[in-house]
This record gives sequence, structure tokens and C-alpha cells, in this order.
Amino acid sequence: MKYFLDSAPVSFEQFQQKFPEESKILALWHSNDLEVWATEGSLSYRLGHLTKIGIDWSKTLERHMRTFYKRSPYQENLARALGIKKDQDRDLKVLDATAGLMSDSLMMLALGLRNLTLCERHPLLQVLVINTLKQSDKLSRLKFFPQDALELNQQFDVIFFDPMYQETNKRSASKKQMVFMREVVGTDEDADKIALNLRGICRRLVIKRSQKASPLLGTPNHQVKGKSTDYDIYFNND
Repeated sequence: MKYFLDSAPVSFEQFQQKFPEESKILALWHSNDLEVWATEGSLSYRLGHLTKIGIDWSKTLERHMRTFYKRSPYQENLARALGIKKDQDRDLKVLDATAGLMSDSLMMLALGLRNLTLCERHPLLQVLVINTLKQSDKLSRLKFFPQDALELNQQFDVIFFDPMYQETNKRSASKKQMVFMREVVGTDEDADKIALNLRGICRRLVIKRSQKASPLLGTPNHQVKGKSTDYDIYFNND
């Protein structure tokens, strides 16, 4: 991989001095095509001639907050899927099992969730999340574990699961993200097995799904439908 600090090419050792925690993970990843860019402390990736991919947490969070100034956050499909109907629900213990580029995590933060945990198992995405959480106290409520969610050995009220489906690769929010996810991150071919196991450690499992894909665990107990994305909800009454 190639490394850049504020547009200047640097060695891995120079990069490591600035980003020691992130470098521990990057040292285990090998790619001839991937570039790692650091701009004013914020990391992003570039694959070939594609636009850089990173987490613009400030712009994303601001966009969500503007939306909630105009209408109640409880009307948001994600809030309905998570079961957030009143202020007390914001204390629910929630896990985002697939943090990815943090789009949904930041929406949950904007919804006011006070007990929010994030997991991500892909190393390159782990690096971006770790780097992002260092950038502002506004993100201090987010607890992040760079590992598979099933390794946490915890129980949750709600688990949110947004797998990358093999056919639609729907966790990407734009074409450039879609290419990056497909070429570098890949798909979650074991999504059905993960979902089944996640259902066993929570009271409510929410699976975000493109309408082009089939439900992972059969007919859901409840569903929140959007224009192109559905939230399948499975309850665990054990």
C-alpha cells in the first residue's frame, strides 16, 4: 500500500509515527492498489483513480440533525425499526453489529441513543472507525470494538445488522462506495448464519435489507418499509 500525509507520499514508518493505533491493523493488510490518505488527521482510502472513501462524520451528523429539526426523530424509519418511541427508549442497550462507514451509527447517535455499541470485523473499516472516534467529543458516547459482534459475549436490547448482500452489495450509499466495498471489502456470505446467532443475544434484531434481496431469516415478525430499503424485525421471546 501507499501512504500519504497531507498529500505528500511517506513511508509506512513515517505514517506509523502519526497513527500508531491504526497502523497496527494496516500492517497486516497487503494491497498493491490501495492508497491510505491522511488529511488533517482524518484517514481515507483511494482505490485506483476512484474518489477517496472515508467517514465524514461531521457532515453526516449535521445532516441528520437538520432533518430532526424539521420533523420528529420518532418518524424516522430507523427509529421505528429500533423501537424508539419515547425518550426513555433512548436508554436501550443497542449494538450496531456492522459499523461500516458509520452512516447508520451516526443516525443512531443523532436519534439520541445513550447506550450505543459498535462492532466491525473488516480491518480496513476498523481503521476508519478508530480514526473517526478520535476526532471529536461529540462521538464519545460511541463504544467501539474492532471485532466480530458475536465475540462480544454480551446481551443487548436491540441489535442492528446491515450485511453486504452478495447480489446487491447494498451497504454502500453511493456508486464510489459500492465499488470500494465490492473490490476491497467484499460481501458477507455468512450473513444468514450471523443473523441467526445475533438473534439469540438480543430481544429485538433489526436487519436492514434492500428490497431486491430476500429476508435472511424468513418472514419477519414486523417490518418497516421504505422506498428501496426495508427493516426486517425479529423478536426473541426466550
